[in-house]
Amino acid sequence: MSHHSAFDARLAEIDRRLRTIQSGLEPAPRSAAEPLAFPGPTLVPPPGAPPDRDSPSRADAADLIAALRDLVARQERWLTSARELLAAYDGAPAPVGVSAGPFASIEALRHFEASVAALPEVRQVALREYAGDDRAVIDVDLFGPPIS
Repeated sequence: MSHHSAFDARLAEIDRRLRTIQSGLEPAPRSAAEPLAFPGPTLVPPPGAPPDRDSPSRADAADLIAALRDLVARQERWLTSARELLAAYDGAPAPVGVSAGPFASIEALRHFEASVAALPEVRQVALREYAGDDRAVIDVDLFGPPIS
């Protein structure tokens, strides 16, 4: 027997063994009437099965549902309170203190106050105090929400 034919015989034997192994790995042919089965997690144990100690009981689930409902109710009350508070402040004046200067004279300070009072959204301007020789702190009341 030649070296070449021994090699071919070995390859044929390996090929035959691989086909045998492959046929053992393939699932058996399924009939057309047989439905496909997809295994997945089981959320509810089958009837008659002993209860799993790690799974929550119906009482535990009911307690969790009650706690969630209470949490949702509290959140709704908080949101209602927050909306009412925002509605109460809507349109209310927001005071802002402004430190300004230097002013060369009282007339320059009065001109600055008048310029600020002419701005949109400004309701009122009032001198709170003088700060040093040439500075002043002015209270400005704004309409609408406070400026951040």
